[in-house]
Amino acid sequence: MPEIKENELKEQIKTGNFSRLYFICGEEDYMKKVYVERLLKAIVPPEFEAFNLHTLEGNETNVDTIAECVEAMPMMSEYVCVLVKDFRIDELNETEKKKFEELISDLPDTTVLIFWMYSIEVNPKGTKWKSPVTKMSKVGDIVNFSRLTQSDLAKLLISGAKKRKCELDRVCANYLVETVGEDLNSLLNELEKICFYINEGVINKEVIDKLATKSVEASAFDLVNAIVARKSKTAMSILNSLFALKTDPIMIMGAIISTYVDMYRTKVTGVCGKHIYSLSDYFSYGKSTFRLDKATRFSSRLSIEQLRKCLDELMIADQGLKSTATDKRFLVEKCVVKLIMISGE
Repeated sequence: MPEIKENELKEQIKTGNFSRLYFICGEEDYMKKVYVERLLKAIVPPEFEAFNLHTLEGNETNVDTIAECVEAMPMMSEYVCVLVKDFRIDELNETEKKKFEELISDLPDTTVLIFWMYSIEVNPKGTKWKSPVTKMSKVGDIVNFSRLTQSDLAKLLISGAKKRKCELDRVCANYLVETVGEDLNSLLNELEKICFYINEGVINKEVIDKLATKSVEASAFDLVNAIVARKSKTAMSILNSLFALKTDPIMIMGAIISTYVDMYRTKVTGVCGKHIYSLSDYFSYGKSTFRLDKATRFSSRLSIEQLRKCLDELMIADQGLKSTATDKRFLVEKCVVKLIMISGE
C-alpha cells in the first residue's frame, strides 16, 4: 500500500476499516501523537485495553517479543493492537531483518501493528530506511506527518481560537506563527494561554507581543533585523532579554547563524536570477516561506561581500563558544558588535 494522507487515515478511523500495519513517522510530533491516540481509541475499546493493547518501547524490545504480542488473540474485542514506539527497524542485523520480514508478511487479521516513530527521524527514501519502509508499504500504510505550512498552521489557529470563542484573523495568526515558531504543540499551548487571558476577546498583534513566548528563532529574526539596520541599542536590548531568560548562548549563536545563512543563500539566488523559493529544492525549508521572505528583506541591505564577512565573524564566534573558556555572553555580544560594524561599511 502506498503512503497515505491524513484525510485517508481519518477516514479509516471513522469507518473502522483498519490496515494490519501502520508506520507513523514525520516531523510533526503533535500530529503523530494525536493520530496514534485516535487509532488506539478506535481499535481497542478503553474498557478492554488491559487485554488487547500491548505497548512496547523500541529500545527495550526485539522482533521475537513483538511477534508474541502480535499472535495474541483478542478478548471481548475485535482486535488486538500492538504499539511499538521508536523501534530501530533500520538497525536490525540480518537475522533480525529476516524475522521482521516474516512477521509483517503474515500478520493475523485480528491484529493491528503500529510502529510509532516518536522521536526518531525517518527519511523513507534514505539508504537505511528505504528497504524496510518499502516492505511495510506492501502490507500496511505509511503515514508521514511532515511539517505543516504556515498557511495550514494559521488555519488551525484561527479554528482553535473560534472554538475558544476568541477572534483571530489570518494576519495575526501568521504573526503568531512567526513569533512562536512552527512547532504545532507550542503554538496550541500559546493559543490556549492567550485565549484564557483575554476571555473571549480579539487576539491582535499587541496581545501576541504581550503574552506569547517568542521562540529563539523569532528573537533571532528581530536581532538580525536590528543588526542590519545598525540599531545597536535595540540589538543589545534583544540580547539582554534572551540572556535574562537563561537562553543558551550557543542556541542564540546558532539561530543568528541560521538567519545569516538564509540571507546569503537568498542573496546569491537572486543574483543568479532564480526565485528564492527554489531553495526548497536543495535545502530543508519544506513548505515554509516566511524564513526565506525575511532573509530576502534583511539581505537587501547588505552586499554579498558584507554577508561573507559576517559569516566569517559568526564562524569565529561559534568556534570560540564551543572551544574556549572565554565568557560566552561576551563572545556573543562582541560578535553582534562586529556584525553591526560590517553592516555600516
